[in-house]
Amino acid sequence: MESKLVITDLHEGINGEYPCDLIGMLTIGHPDSLTNRELHRIKVMTGLVASRLFDAINEGDMDAELGIAAVVLDRNGREFQEDWLWDAPMGSAMKFETKADKEEELPPANDAPVNTPTGASETSGGVSSEPKSETPPKDPSGTGNRPSVTSAT
Repeated sequence: MESKLVITDLHEGINGEYPCDLIGMLTIGHPDSLTNRELHRIKVMTGLVASRLFDAINEGDMDAELGIAAVVLDRNGREFQEDWLWDAPMGSAMKFETKADKEEELPPANDAPVNTPTGASETSGGVSSEPKSETPPKDPSGTGNRPSVTSAT
């Protein structure tokens, strides 16, 4: 997923937009996955262990966002002081923007109407609630169990 870190009016050395893959950074095995050193830096900055990082970001934890921002700035070759991030006014100067990839809509199968299950009539009011008149086939053994190879006869 395409993401970017946007920093405005914080410090002339780091103001700008920085591309990143936020989901990729938090995904184990992804090419953009955080390194052990980056996770350690975030832990030192925030006290968050790696297993809590995704939830903390998802819950809007500012410490977690600042830790990730520090990694994004490092990855983009920016030199900065962590205090610049910590001293910013709450909720301003720094934000992550994500843009989901547009998913193509698939055409309905067999030209079926969009809101109708495949093969169902468009004018049908849905599935009938009346019981079916068909009865299941009778078990020829009469016992309900089929004889097995090991059973006595």
